[in-house]
Amino acid sequence: MMWPPPDPKEVSDGNPKIQCSLHDDYCVIAACETCDDRLVCIQCMNSSCFGHTLCNLEEVAERRKQNISCLLRDAEVLAIPKLEVHLNQVRRKRVLLSTHCDDVSRNIRKQAQELKRSVDTICEKLVEECAVFQKRKDDILKTFEDNISKDHAELLDSISKVKNIISSCKLQDILLHEDVISVLSKPQSKTCVPVVAAVWFTPTDVDMVKLNRLFGTMQRSVPISEFEHIPSEVRSICIVGEQAWITCDGNKELYLTNKEGDCVRSIKVYTYSMNQIMDICLGADDSVWVARRDGIMTQLMPHDVREDRFFIGVNATAYSLYVFNDGDIVIGLVEGVFRMRGKLVRYSPKGEVLDRAVRDNDGNLLFSTPNKVRGCDESREIAVVNLDNKGHHSVVILDADMKFKLNFKGKTPFHPSDVCFDSGQNILISDRASMSVMLLDSHGRMCRNLLVTTLAPSAIRIQGNGDLWTGFENGMVRVYKYAP
Repeated sequence: MMWPPPDPKEVSDGNPKIQCSLHDDYCVIAACETCDDRLVCIQCMNSSCFGHTLCNLEEVAERRKQNISCLLRDAEVLAIPKLEVHLNQVRRKRVLLSTHCDDVSRNIRKQAQELKRSVDTICEKLVEECAVFQKRKDDILKTFEDNISKDHAELLDSISKVKNIISSCKLQDILLHEDVISVLSKPQSKTCVPVVAAVWFTPTDVDMVKLNRLFGTMQRSVPISEFEHIPSEVRSICIVGEQAWITCDGNKELYLTNKEGDCVRSIKVYTYSMNQIMDICLGADDSVWVARRDGIMTQLMPHDVREDRFFIGVNATAYSLYVFNDGDIVIGLVEGVFRMRGKLVRYSPKGEVLDRAVRDNDGNLLFSTPNKVRGCDESREIAVVNLDNKGHHSVVILDADMKFKLNFKGKTPFHPSDVCFDSGQNILISDRASMSVMLLDSHGRMCRNLLVTTLAPSAIRIQGNGDLWTGFENGMVRVYKYAP
């Protein structure tokens, strides 16, 4: 509506006057809707806002109040809880970091004490060896000293007696004390001091590189154990306490294995010859969900009870699955006969379709083959290893609503084999091409390589205590200590 311009330079309706930002001598009297509710004075209305649609200040104040209320509500309901979650995560991570580094420092000091004790032992041994050498040689010298002292005393005594004989001038003494006089002409035996071999300590030059290697080094990933499962590529690992269920390519059997490589238990999933286990994931009550190639989702209960829960479709092939804490099951599948299309579908435990992800925000297909699907129970985000027929492999991250968040393509060549989240919502990716396990932050930014091996990793999973289980293409399994 057109606002009738008032005459006075200042208007007072009981509220404080607001000075116009363009005309210092005038106060605002209205708001210009055409200019996004800019506050205007009489001069503005006659110049820059002439002919524009105006409204009174009460109307624009009410609209702004509503907008501010919405912002306030969003801040209280959404922003504050989210920040509190992040704040708690940061504080928890700081505590874990402090505890972890304290343990590492204690281990370093313990190693220093062990090395000091070893050095002290070597020192005492050498000092004792020197003391034994000294005693042995000193005994030789003392024996010689005793003999010389005896000869010395005997000669002094003879000299004194002979002097007395000569000074007496008695013929009898000179003629009868031949034995005393003969001592003076007695040949002196062993007058040469024996030669004693010396001993020296030659310190070795301290090579700091060798010393550091001897003392120990700081490592980001430390192997705890290593064992060969079966001579076939490890496809999937499912952690249960201190043990893990392991399945390999082409295998129809699951093996529960400890960190020493001992098979604690095995379960055979009865399927026809052309079928195979595609993926496994831990469910509620320590049950294990199995995605079979024929599209049947099987739940393996304790005491070897097996139940086929639901079927995903005739022309669909299940490649991977993840079971959230609330029971929702996310399955990566490829459907179609001539025109194959990958998609991600969220099911209830009964097989009811709850949601699906097919295309990104621009309408492009998200997946060719969703080979591995892993979820984060804290953030509800989903990571998918997408293998492309043209070799453009990637890891796709979806948010809690199964909407596209980001696509990590790595450095060419890039061939991801598995993915998982750690307790800090960081993303771990095993890459066949670089034979490494990568660490990404929650925003998909590359942080570093956790480990680089001589074998191509094919499966990864993090244990509750932080140990990283890694399966390889030759059937080898290694367990590493992991700290992000």
